[in-house]
Amino acid sequence: MYADFLAEAGDPRGSVLAAWLLATGPAGDRELLQRVEQWTWSHSRRLTRGLRGGGSTALTGFRGPLPDHVNRLTRSDLGRILSAPEAVALRSVDLMQMRGRVDEWLSALADRERPSPLRRLKLSWVNPLGVDLSARWHAFDGLDEVLLHGAIASFGDVVLPSVTRLRVEAGAVTPPELGTWETPRLQELRLEWGTVPPDVLATLLASPHLEVLGVEDGQLLSAILDAPGSRRLRRLELPCGPDVRDLVPVPHALAGLARLVVVEEPYLLDPADRRALEAAWGPRLEVRRSTRA
Repeated sequence: MYADFLAEAGDPRGSVLAAWLLATGPAGDRELLQRVEQWTWSHSRRLTRGLRGGGSTALTGFRGPLPDHVNRLTRSDLGRILSAPEAVALRSVDLMQMRGRVDEWLSALADRERPSPLRRLKLSWVNPLGVDLSARWHAFDGLDEVLLHGAIASFGDVVLPSVTRLRVEAGAVTPPELGTWETPRLQELRLEWGTVPPDVLATLLASPHLEVLGVEDGQLLSAILDAPGSRRLRRLELPCGPDVRDLVPVPHALAGLARLVVVEEPYLLDPADRRALEAAWGPRLEVRRSTRA
């Protein structure tokens, strides 16, 4: 494990990484996660030595140039930019490696006069140091897609009435917290980090419109098969592993699938298992290699 390698080399980032993995694991520990993030922020210069670059921002639909120092602007400056005519068609915002500035951005986005709603929001390694973002979500009720990646602090009570696609990566939110989110129109859910407790997964699968599920942990298959909501799924994506044998014959819980995608990561699919899957699933089966670098 990389954390062990760093710790053995005397690098403090090893201990930080180990604590972060513990805090973002299946049980989740929000207090520990906030302590790790606070420590990381206070020691950010030392922790990021040798690394280049800082926060970055992408505004899809913004019809004009942005200042080079956009990630250092005040909330009022951001508000003026986001309320300008150039922002009338703004549809998508990506905030990446913003550290403590995400609250200013979300506040400015929430405050702007919206001739048209924001449709897509991505927060990646923004680390807002325990900022409770619950007061912001009401301003994003037009969001269709939300992508979360990396160390992100508490979201509070999340209600996203229009979101149809949700992608959560790398411990952006603990599984128990994710299970409390209200996403009544969710159609596509991708959980791209480790194990999710079966009860949380069952809660997520109970979303009445959910049809697409992608997971990174093949051992979740048994929990998927046990969840009543799995009968509504039309597409399931999961990594290759020993559990794929439970897909032959076609389980009753997944009889409604139009597409089963088996990703050859971290294992390659055994030829005998592949033949069995092809015989059981026919043209509904898709086997592909991972696209990750």
